Amino acid sequence: MRTHTLQLVVAALALILNQLFGVIGICYLRLVDNDPLPNAETVVAIEGDSITLGDGRAIKLEREADYELRTRIQKSANRIGIETTGAGDSTLFVREPRFICGLGMPMITLPVIPINSPRYHRKMLAFGTIDRERNANQD
Repeated sequence: MRTHTLQLVVAALALILNQLFGVIGICYLRLVDNDPLPNAETVVAIEGDSITLGDGRAIKLEREADYELRTRIQKSANRIGIETTGAGDSTLFVREPRFICGLGMPMITLPVIPINSPRYHRKMLAFGTIDRERNANQD
């Protein structure tokens, strides 16, 4: 009986030490789908330095819409988040996947305890000014 108890204590200490030194881990990262843009608007068209939204608004960007900006909007499912100040200046955001570096993770992982982590985060896209307000017939 004493040898089994001693074996269990040694095994528990070995697991704890392995967890502390990062050789063997029992926690694993589970990516969970999320929406970091809860009040997002759909982008209908991008022309020059102007973005037209599905609700009829137009946003004039501070710079010309280049390939990178168009690609980031497309990867965000043509949805952008907008934060507007009282003066009409706006900050535009897109949804992008989070980068997770594996350097801090253990070499061997026994998937016992899941740790939920959001798959996407909100990333700033550009600055702009609302050029036209919503159409009255679409409200």
